[in-house]
Amino acid sequence: MAGKYTALKQSGPKRGLSSDTADALMRAGVFDNAPEQVGPEGIAPFSSSPQKQLHIPGTERGGPVPEGVQWGGVDATSADIDQRIVPDPNQTSMDFGNEPTEYMQPNLNPMELEQKQMEMEAPQSLQQQFQLGSSSPELDSGYLGPQDLMKIWGPVHGPVVARSLVGLKNDFDLLGTSRSFDNTDRFPDPEGAKSEYESGLGLIQKGVASVFDLDIGFLKAPEEGQATLDQDGRYALTQESLFVGPQGLDASVVSNDNRVYRMDPDYLINSFVVVEAMLDNSGSFIPQDVMDVLPEDIMRQIGILDAAGDSQLRTVTEIGRSISDAWQSFRQVREGGMDTQVDPKLFKRFSREANQLIGFNAIQAYKEANPSYVEAVGEMIGGRSQPIVYNLTPVGRKALQLRSSQVSTPKFRVPPIIGETSKDGQPRYASSTRTRKTTGSQYDMGQVDVITDAIKFYSDVKSVVGGIRGKAAFGFGISALEEASSVDLTEGVPNNHLTFVSDFFDVGHKRIDKIRNIPVEIEYQLNEAKKKLAAARRYSPNDGDNILLIMEVNTLSDFLELARTPEWQNGMYKKHATNQLEVLNALAHYKNEQIGFTFQRQLGNTRITMHQYHISPQNHKMVRQVLGSPQLYSIRPMSNTDEEHGVVVSIASFLLKVGGLKPDVVYRDTIKRIQSGNDPELKSLEAIGTEVGHWLLSFEEGNAIRDLKQLEATPQGVMGVDNLLRNAELEDFKAILADLSQATRDFIDANAKAHPDEFINVLEATTELARYMQSYRSGKPYTSQMRMVAQDGIANGLAGLMAQLGQEHMMHRVGVYRRKGSPRILAKFKGLAGDPRDLLKHNLLTNPTSEIGKASPENAMKLTRLVKLATEDKKNFLKPPLMTFGYGQELNSMKQYAVKAVISNPNSEIGLLAGEVGTDKAINILTDSLKDNILATVGSDVVNYIGMLKNYVKVAGFVNEPIIYSQPTGQQTSISGTVMTETRLASAAVTRTRKRNEKGQFFDVTNKKKFVSRNKDGIYISEGGTSKSAVTSTYEAETSALYERNGVAGLGASQGVLAQTTIGFDAASVVALVTGKSLAKLRAAQNGRNPYLIPVYDEIITDAGSFRSAYKAINDAWLDTTLDYDLIGEMQKGIREATQRGLANLRAAAEGNPEGSPADPNYAKYVYSEMVGMGGLTSIYYPQLEDRANAYVANLKKRASNYGGEPSDFITNKDLYQLALAVLNDPGVKNLAESFEKLRLRAKEGRKRIRAKAKDVHQYTLDSLREAD
Repeated sequence: MAGKYTALKQSGPKRGLSSDTADALMRAGVFDNAPEQVGPEGIAPFSSSPQKQLHIPGTERGGPVPEGVQWGGVDATSADIDQRIVPDPNQTSMDFGNEPTEYMQPNLNPMELEQKQMEMEAPQSLQQQFQLGSSSPELDSGYLGPQDLMKIWGPVHGPVVARSLVGLKNDFDLLGTSRSFDNTDRFPDPEGAKSEYESGLGLIQKGVASVFDLDIGFLKAPEEGQATLDQDGRYALTQESLFVGPQGLDASVVSNDNRVYRMDPDYLINSFVVVEAMLDNSGSFIPQDVMDVLPEDIMRQIGILDAAGDSQLRTVTEIGRSISDAWQSFRQVREGGMDTQVDPKLFKRFSREANQLIGFNAIQAYKEANPSYVEAVGEMIGGRSQPIVYNLTPVGRKALQLRSSQVSTPKFRVPPIIGETSKDGQPRYASSTRTRKTTGSQYDMGQVDVITDAIKFYSDVKSVVGGIRGKAAFGFGISALEEASSVDLTEGVPNNHLTFVSDFFDVGHKRIDKIRNIPVEIEYQLNEAKKKLAAARRYSPNDGDNILLIMEVNTLSDFLELARTPEWQNGMYKKHATNQLEVLNALAHYKNEQIGFTFQRQLGNTRITMHQYHISPQNHKMVRQVLGSPQLYSIRPMSNTDEEHGVVVSIASFLLKVGGLKPDVVYRDTIKRIQSGNDPELKSLEAIGTEVGHWLLSFEEGNAIRDLKQLEATPQGVMGVDNLLRNAELEDFKAILADLSQATRDFIDANAKAHPDEFINVLEATTELARYMQSYRSGKPYTSQMRMVAQDGIANGLAGLMAQLGQEHMMHRVGVYRRKGSPRILAKFKGLAGDPRDLLKHNLLTNPTSEIGKASPENAMKLTRLVKLATEDKKNFLKPPLMTFGYGQELNSMKQYAVKAVISNPNSEIGLLAGEVGTDKAINILTDSLKDNILATVGSDVVNYIGMLKNYVKVAGFVNEPIIYSQPTGQQTSISGTVMTETRLASAAVTRTRKRNEKGQFFDVTNKKKFVSRNKDGIYISEGGTSKSAVTSTYEAETSALYERNGVAGLGASQGVLAQTTIGFDAASVVALVTGKSLAKLRAAQNGRNPYLIPVYDEIITDAGSFRSAYKAINDAWLDTTLDYDLIGEMQKGIREATQRGLANLRAAAEGNPEGSPADPNYAKYVYSEMVGMGGLTSIYYPQLEDRANAYVANLKKRASNYGGEPSDFITNKDLYQLALAVLNDPGVKNLAESFEKLRLRAKEGRKRIRAKAKDVHQYTLDSLREAD
């Protein structure tokens, strides 16, 4: 019986084709009698001549595609699979490999592109998003009324919001009396006071006078150490300076009797919109206390780090900034009319502390207005009050889920660039106010020119959504969304309707298993935390000393109960599916554009990352698969041009077993197989590619893209999905998929499951192979826009560290040394081929931990089998340890990978085996095996270096000065982080009364009687009262050398230094690749054009023209930046200078205020904790210093016991100076310095030897999918 595919072939298109599709098919020669079409500028016209048919035997379903498949009523073959870019087949001499044309060439001139870019970046105000302000004509133009609330929140929830606004408790919208804002002795008339205030402010803003010169009431210059309102530090931060007047938000109104200043009601509405959206997004699935209490390491192990938001402090800062932006957008439109294009460049930019105050004020106001929705969570533990965080209550969560389908905060996203960037590669319009040139908590010490040049180069590179790649993404993505819409994670529901498309889109069974495994991970972490707490209580029974562990246990316990519910698990699934859909939505929005990206530099390591998020190839693997170069290349088979070489090598890398081979070998072997004419695997793949190409090219995605663009994402789901899923073209897509041959469907299914992160590229590679084979047989070139296989480093972080330390033995395993004449990049070395992970696996299997030898024969067999099974789990057990060890992870923390291997798959063989021998024992055996064999794999010098570097940083911490050093690019940075200092602000008590008049506006009357009643409309009103606005906190951010990690002062520096310095190697390679001599060579290979290069952290994506030259260039760049740099020498210099600066500062403080305490509270905590642990097993200090430290610690504890407080509270400036001198002069520290210098000299000699021997470097190699036999 004929299937849907056959019916389509016979009947032709059921609906009219879009003009661009029809034009493409006519250019391809698919339609008979097509008129001659003019190609891109500078290229000869395309021809409508018939295409030669490719004969592929077999016509029945389940066999290969037949010759001359009828598609759309005309003949079509593999030659038609051209992504709308096939050249005239009769022009056999046409070869524009050196002069490529472009795909999706802009049809706008430069000025029009810039105007469009400006419009893309301009945010919408609340009025523009919901068409507000016109529904209440009785109000002043532009101001909001009750009907506007109905538009924002809908007719059901609008009145509820109105009641909450009017019923705002504790005078949260009160800013003070008029006396607070003027000198009433000089200006009894409020209008006179206001005029004086505004004229004085104008003088300040013009620079004619300062706040020191003028007396204008509440506006003060900041005192030393006081938080500031503005980024320039001109005004002190108070609630009054922030909310009242044009120097701040200008979000106040004056009561009718001129007695009281309150928040503008429109401001409150804007702030409620933002708070609801952001509280719901951050609090619905991962409770705020989980994000605030649990360390990142635990959240990562549980599997929620990506889903979790920031700590509430950072969330509040972002809420504040979003409210500020929303309000200033609102003001511009309110004052300029609905046609106003919001210009964020006119926004006032406030300090971080001011944004925090905006955020805290808004959340507290929202809580007072909606007391049943939000709860303030804080604990008294051991007599100490813990920080308050705000969580949604179950009632609030449900209410906001209902409301979120109606309201969402205006989005201020950074769109891609279709025009030009600034001279330093940054956005030029509204996005410039939402982006930063740098990110990180280190000191910003300026930027060297080479990094600016690299950022400018990468920002000027344009990408497009590929033809076939885009069709596959939209077709499969929407199909996956349809399957995901009926997923249910209730226990016992099998979700058998899910197919391979859900696996590709990461919403299939693998994602479900991850979510269902979260409670298992939480339970394990809870039991571990309980064990730690029990041990801590044996040491110190006072709960006040164990606050962090108690909070961790309580938080995990509550979270476990929540995570076990099907409601939570379904919510997590929907949240993830929504994130995936937003990526698809972004691809649809920019499908017909050439887009670029802008970048920021990470201060700590020089890595450059994209500002754009939802369409970023750095953040989303699907985007990485779909985007590619706009340049089109003419491919002439067997020509060995750069373009043809790149295409052949990439086809093989995606489809054949070529992993681990040199690119030239891959090319040579693949060409031989093609020339043989009888390679069965290639024949099968060609048939699959021909069928896949016909199918994808037949998919009319225009309506699907239209529906995708209209989607609106909310935290609970996406509005507009129904229209998308009813798309008729999608039904055709799925019907043809079902009617593909069995071989093709099996191929698609297998690769979607095995290679979801490369699935689209695999499909494209099959179509490219079919076109290549047709072109080879016809002797005529074809045009390609294929996305090349990525070029990635072999164990990049570890490779850079080992090369820097001169470790020659590892160079054979990271592509730097090679056996002469071998086709493999990693040939056998000492009897074993492979990369560092292969060596680790070999060591794990041949060097069992001693505990296995002590076990009974039966248990020894089980434990040996356990280790073998774990080594087969590359994702959880074998791959991460070496990578993270190279970035500074402690050996003792390798336990997390053993945990993952055992408990992630409880019903697998390894899970069942662990149950037999005991889960804890199994985990401990795997952990010990990893620790022992990582040491054997990397060698003693690396282990010693890591230990010495961390110890050196700890020693430097005694002077509390950040270590400043130069990176391989020449960029200076610091080993430092951020600490937050709390400041509490409060407003004075005032008397006020609030009502709404007949127009719905607020007004005040004098009335000391206080009660609450309902008006005739059922709206709550407050009539009178005396109260005091609540205390509000701000947190001032300071850069510190002793920033915390997991609650331990200074731990961030010692644990983070290795990751920061190691990442610097591959980051420098990405910079060096596109600057200086390297860029000149790349341009020369491209006949003067800039190459297509996209950095994905340490990975590089190229196009056909730049593939071969970029491969050599990135390897050269890596070798030069790694070997020409002396990391140990830089760290020695930085530590030496830091200790000199620190000692000078300590001496000055000890002489000037000997009994005073240090300004940085982390400093005293750090010194105390280091002295307590000075006699540990890994101590570098001599016994005399340890004895002195023990005596001093005992004295501090005694004083704390006598007078109350923490022992570290009693450390003085004089003590700190004397302790620092004692530590720096300790013989153990001097030995450390000598050992570090000896290691530096050995590393220097090792690098020289590597430089001399490294001739054919393949550290960066092909990211092939299947290893060669």
